[in-house]
Amino acid sequence: MSREINYCACGIEIWQDQELCTHCKALNLKDKNDMTSYYYVYRVGNRAPTIKHPTLASATNEAERLANQHPGDTFEILQCLAITRTVMAKTFWLDGVTPPTSV
Repeated sequence: MSREINYCACGIEIWQDQELCTHCKALNLKDKNDMTSYYYVYRVGNRAPTIKHPTLASATNEAERLANQHPGDTFEILQCLAITRTVMAKTFWLDGVTPPTSV
C-alpha cells in the first residue's frame, strides 16, 4: 500500500495521513490563517527576545513600557516576516517500485 503525498498549510510536502508538518505543529499553527508575521521587542545588548506579539501595537506598547522601566536603554521592535528551515529527507520510489512494509 503506497502513501499519498499531501501539503501542509505552509506548502511543505507531508504524507496524506498527516495534518501538519513537524515545524507547523511546533509553532501551534492550524492553517494558513495562522501564518502571519509577528513581532518581538529586543533590549539592545541583552539576550534574544522570547515573547511574540501578534500586532505592532502590542509590541509598541511593550517597548514603551520597558523603556520607561529602564531609562537610557534602547528597545527595538523586530518583525518576523518569514521562517527558514531545513526540510527532512524523504525517499521517493521510482519506476513503480513499492517500498518494503518495514520502511
